[in-house]
Amino acid sequence: ACLLVDNHIELSISPISGVLIMALRPLWKRATQLMLETGSVPPK
Repeated sequence: ACLLVDNHIELSISPISGVLIMALRPLWKRATQLMLETGSVPPK
């Protein structure tokens, strides 16, 4: 479900925003992973 939502959002926004999302997504995933490792966010 999440993948479908991501694809829909990327298709509905401007190309520039799509590029920014693609560039920031790896950083967001890394930050989320670090938070999970440090235990500041409960695992889902």
